[in-house]
Amino acid sequence: MEKLSVIIATIDDSIATNLTMAQIIMQLESDEIPYEIILVDNGSNDDDKENLNTFLRFHQEFPIRYFEHSIKGTIPPHSFGVTKAEGKYITLPDPHLTFSPHYFRIMIKTLQDLKNKDVEVVFSPFGVGSMAKKGGDYVCGSDLMLPNPFGKTSSIGPACKMFSKPFPVLSNTMSSCIMEKEWMLKIGNMFPEAFEIAGGYTAESLLIGITTWMFGKKCYIQPKVVVEHPVYRCKAGARSANTYLSMATGAYIIGGDNYLKDMPQQYGEYLPGQMEEIKKLSEKAREYINKNTKFTLKELIDNWEKIKNEKM
Repeated sequence: MEKLSVIIATIDDSIATNLTMAQIIMQLESDEIPYEIILVDNGSNDDDKENLNTFLRFHQEFPIRYFEHSIKGTIPPHSFGVTKAEGKYITLPDPHLTFSPHYFRIMIKTLQDLKNKDVEVVFSPFGVGSMAKKGGDYVCGSDLMLPNPFGKTSSIGPACKMFSKPFPVLSNTMSSCIMEKEWMLKIGNMFPEAFEIAGGYTAESLLIGITTWMFGKKCYIQPKVVVEHPVYRCKAGARSANTYLSMATGAYIIGGDNYLKDMPQQYGEYLPGQMEEIKKLSEKAREYINKNTKFTLKELIDNWEKIKNEKM
């Protein structure tokens, strides 16, 4: 099996991060999957840095590489980690997750098995507080929000039962996905330069999922395995304070002016000059999308039911 690069971005969340890394190491070692962990510190305080460094000192024999990255958010540090990755496959878990047994082995095999169906990204169901929801069904992918997929910050989406066969979904949380590094670079690595101010909060998963579909490939969900967010953090923070700005940036990158103009109706008025700044920072990313996509965002929305099931 080819190497898996596990990219974790953390800030002031060292205890949960260490627990998550310990889980990952145990699972990947026991399943004999070649791997590396790329730990990106996004500006932790001194106490949290010491906690992280203590873990790293006690795990020197394991393939963990530590980096510091000054640009805040979700997209900039994760995209930075992708550029440092040496593995064929990449995954981007939050620093506070619980993984079902053999999670990574099943996810990699699913991606390999579905390549003949043009699948480039595999998500798993994602639970918050509990691995099962809706009477035992797993929470799964995101529904396609109309007319603007970036017009809602959170969508639970359809549910699926454990051991159901994988099926197409628009997107899911970034924390539950696996893909080849080559594909992430192909779809722009989430365009980190455009999110230096906005951060990327919530928009990152839609940029991975929707962009994959726009490039003529597919995302699937694998119901056999799941990641749980145990709602555990050391400190409460304003992590998603820039969600409204991040979603507008993502909407412009993959949809253009019409979707950007729609954002104040979804989130309220933006500060003077913000829309102009978004377009300026996103200009190159927008050009890349226009040059490389098979479907526009409007075409994807208008033909979603057909596109998601057809052979590309």
